[in-house]
Amino acid sequence: LASVWLRPEGRGAAAQGQGAFGHSHGVPDCRISMQQRVCFDGDSRLLAASLSGDSDDGRWQLQLGALWRHESGLLRTTDGRASYRGDTPGAWAQLGWQATPDWRLAARLEGLQPRQELSGPGAVLVARSAGFINVPSRQRVALAVGFGGLAPLSLWLEAGQERSDAPGEVRSAYALLRALWQAPRWLQGGL
Repeated sequence: LASVWLRPEGRGAAAQGQGAFGHSHGVPDCRISMQQRVCFDGDSRLLAASLSGDSDDGRWQLQLGALWRHESGLLRTTDGRASYRGDTPGAWAQLGWQATPDWRLAARLEGLQPRQELSGPGAVLVARSAGFINVPSRQRVALAVGFGGLAPLSLWLEAGQERSDAPGEVRSAYALLRALWQAPRWLQGGL
């Protein structure tokens, strides 16, 4: 279980649909410029929880997780400003099976349901810049196979499909190779 409460001022994001923003390794800073930026001042709260359990023989594992992000405050762009309230609930479930000592299979379902409300003069222009017009919910289904015979390194091949509730139901498939390294215990002793 985790909970975070932040009060950002001038948190920036690249504006949508206003031309190329360019390459950046950081968050756009609203204190420098508001050009092609959406700036947020307000409260941001995140609550997340997860559960995990194994079968008695250790071959099956079930993992469940949920999150909820709530934001309220003011959004500003060069087009105007609007009062903002946003909620994003989400959840995921993963079932894993240890097929052999070295091989593991997993299936995962994920979903997010974003909701945003903007009010005030210029709310439509601000919503368009923030990318909030017709934001669909998203679901993802994935299957993965993992090889752990290279300890402390394990390799995973994952393939899945993401779907949104946007008009025309957008689907996109993906595949990825992931390498995970789990270090032996670095700190010894009673913590």
